[in-house]
Amino acid sequence: MELINDLRAKQKEIDGLKSLVSESSDDKDMLDMAVSELGEAVEEEKRLQTLLLKSLLPKDEAGERDCILEVRAGTGGEEASLFAMDICRMYERYSQKKDGVCIQSLERTGCVWDAKFLESGDIVTACSDGVVRVWTVRDEVIADQMEIDAYNSLISIGAGKRLGE
Repeated sequence: MELINDLRAKQKEIDGLKSLVSESSDDKDMLDMAVSELGEAVEEEKRLQTLLLKSLLPKDEAGERDCILEVRAGTGGEEASLFAMDICRMYERYSQKKDGVCIQSLERTGCVWDAKFLESGDIVTACSDGVVRVWTVRDEVIADQMEIDAYNSLISIGAGKRLGE
């Protein structure tokens, strides 16, 4: 109700300023001041109207919850991947502008073809360099250094065989 009263008061102020503008055509200083105040009052009226409209809309139950956004490159090769990356950045900037918080943004040197957010909280990406990457914060699924070295050794042997070495 307070918003409606504020809006009505602002509309009365605008009407008064309009009549002042029409009456003070002889006094240049008064006319300039009235026109300036009229512009400010009209802007404030628009702001109040927007607030009133928003207050009349029903609350969206999902409006305050966090979300996970998944953006994929479609058919189109590298161009589609670049477009998907632009879309991700656009949503990230929009979220920040609306006081949202981007907890983590993953970017790869190669183009990301696909990203999946698993129920465990892990994130898996498939990239144009042919590598699938998994991000996790769970210590129990992270390999120790000996396992990583053994894996890298096997990979280098396999890569050499593929290249005919």
